[in-house]
Amino acid sequence: MLICPQCEFENPESNRFCQSCGVSLTHKVCCQCQASIPIKAKICNACGAANHTVLWAIISQTKTLQLDAQPELAQAVSDINHQSAVEIASLADLFAHSQSKATPAFQIQTDTEQTYNRYALKTEPDLARRLSLSNTHNFSRAFIQSQVIDQYPLQKSHLATLQKQQMDLFTELSQDLNDSYLAVTEYWNLIGLPTHALPYLILEKYTPTIPKIYDAWQQQDQGVVLLPDRSQWQLVTELWSQQQLSLAQIVWFLDEMTKLWQPLQRISCAQSLLVQENWRLDEDQAFCLQQLYMDGDQTLTLKDLAQTWQFCFAKSHLNQIEQLNLLLNKMIAGEIIEVEQLRLELHNLGLDEPEVEFLDSNEPDLANTTLFEPKMTESESEAIARREARKAKREKPREPSRREAVAIKGIPSDRAIEQEASAKAYPKGSTGASSSPDPLGKPVVLKDIASQPEIFFEETDDDMMYSSEFEEQATAMISMHLKDLTDACCTNIGVQRNHNEDFFGIKTTIEKIENNTEKNLSVRGLYIVCDGMGGHAAGEVASAMAVENLQKYFQTHWQSELPTHEIIESGVLLANKVLYQTNIENSRSGSGRMGTTLVMALLQDTQLAIAHVGDSRIYRLSRKQGLEQLTLDHEVGQREINRGVEPEIAYGRPDAYQLTQALGPRENNGIRPEIKFLEITEDCLILLCSDGMSDNDFIEENWSQHLEPLISSQANLQDGLFKLVDLANEHNGHDNITAILLRIKLKPDF
Repeated sequence: MLICPQCEFENPESNRFCQSCGVSLTHKVCCQCQASIPIKAKICNACGAANHTVLWAIISQTKTLQLDAQPELAQAVSDINHQSAVEIASLADLFAHSQSKATPAFQIQTDTEQTYNRYALKTEPDLARRLSLSNTHNFSRAFIQSQVIDQYPLQKSHLATLQKQQMDLFTELSQDLNDSYLAVTEYWNLIGLPTHALPYLILEKYTPTIPKIYDAWQQQDQGVVLLPDRSQWQLVTELWSQQQLSLAQIVWFLDEMTKLWQPLQRISCAQSLLVQENWRLDEDQAFCLQQLYMDGDQTLTLKDLAQTWQFCFAKSHLNQIEQLNLLLNKMIAGEIIEVEQLRLELHNLGLDEPEVEFLDSNEPDLANTTLFEPKMTESESEAIARREARKAKREKPREPSRREAVAIKGIPSDRAIEQEASAKAYPKGSTGASSSPDPLGKPVVLKDIASQPEIFFEETDDDMMYSSEFEEQATAMISMHLKDLTDACCTNIGVQRNHNEDFFGIKTTIEKIENNTEKNLSVRGLYIVCDGMGGHAAGEVASAMAVENLQKYFQTHWQSELPTHEIIESGVLLANKVLYQTNIENSRSGSGRMGTTLVMALLQDTQLAIAHVGDSRIYRLSRKQGLEQLTLDHEVGQREINRGVEPEIAYGRPDAYQLTQALGPRENNGIRPEIKFLEITEDCLILLCSDGMSDNDFIEENWSQHLEPLISSQANLQDGLFKLVDLANEHNGHDNITAILLRIKLKPDF
């Protein structure tokens, strides 16, 4: 099968175009000059740019289980292999280098019994360091690794096929954050997965810090794992050696490694943090691992991590920093044995403050333990007081009657929502399917994101690494500042309308301050999307009037700081008043009155305010938190859900999709715009869109493939949005489609 690179539809191998979206399956667009080139082309004939998919291959050799002694297991494995649509041919000569012959490529056999070369070597393979599993599991393995090229990237991978066939097995594996998988590795080998592929699947929630596995298979005594190639990424040790770093910068990197220690140790891969060549930086200077290394017989501790740091500091000439030496000495002497202790020490170093009393490592209820606050200087106390004052000033007190419990799939129904404007969160890897049976997928299942801690990943309490107050202190060790802001916009009439009633507006002001040692940005941006209604011409007028009036309003009412709740609300009510008065002056009444929905975002550096009226939406997408719906549709069906009615009943009403709020049809006392304030704490995308894009769960079902890659600075945001709108027209198309997409990149404030 050929997987469409745009919509992921599975096409027969004979297809030249995707039968779902029409994208070419024989040609691709050059990443440099945008010319059309054959799908298998490694180099663009027009500009000479490399255009192939380069991967990092890790090959292991291990013993296989003797099935004769275990007939029940043999039968189970036989049944699984019988279902497989992709078979891997012999790998006996894989990476067998010869001076006289070309190095053979991987051999993959499709279900049509036609064998061809898919993965070809790019460079001569090097013998990797020898790694071994615990002898208690009777495994001994050696690895070789090299760069390879995927010559047929549209082909469905063996791993993807296996995951589809054995969905329950893979789900169970991903939920076990421990090393129990080592006891059943031979079983996984026999159904087609090598042992060293399993840790990547277990830790998939840590992508992109840990690379996401591209493909994997087990054939006889050889196991192959393919990863995105990070071998050319900058080494952390190179950065430390070449630049004059502050103590805060070094501490930030150490803290990033420390956060990974516990999950890696649990699955016997702590060795991954002890290999200096494995510490890499992505294009945004974020810490990442090139690959995972499995532990040997010994049990690794923080002492081993300290000795690795010590050697690295000496090599990078950082061993002259006395504070770091004292920390390493404590770790090596066994005075620091818990991750929480280490992160507290790093926290103190980052703030350059006196010691904080350590948590008792034997404390039975760590999540509810209150830490001793580090002493603050008078200037720091004043800064915090000012920040809290600003926060209190812009947040409007909520009425208790508005705090209603909202149904959420997988969460107890009596869990109350603490925010007036709640959010729908979709963890990484989920489809985001609505709990409603309705055709438009409108009713949302909610989760309060504002009251959730910004943790490394989202799991149950038992699996949370840091759910205590300590995490808030540790993450505040180094604040994040804006590194870059990119925006893109697009509006489309759709395939069924003859005019466009949507209207959008963007106004961004960027002040750039740069010198030899630093680059800082100060940003103020106003982003608005409106979806008009009221018949031909009237809807277009309403949406345009709303955008223009709001832009004029904030031009005079947005001073030095982000506008308060009251100022934003007044602007929305002013726009409503203008539209309502126009309706009265033109003697429009009832359904003949023009109106519009509204979603609006106000961004000032890392502070974001959002406001909305109607059923247009705002989403936030980040690598750690996945997709979050930040707005709640103002329509009858959702109103009934908020009152406790079951989604099936609420959206069974004939008027379920009728708007309960819009700008224009009513006086100001008839609308209540929802306003919310957020702090941007990690790289993310902010999407504002009309319901022509969000209907039918389009965003929820396509974000992983078509939005998440756009978080990368190397991705073309405008092209990505154009493709998303085109795809939305294929899936929806019944209405106008308008979207604004923001990419916000952060950096530590060193």
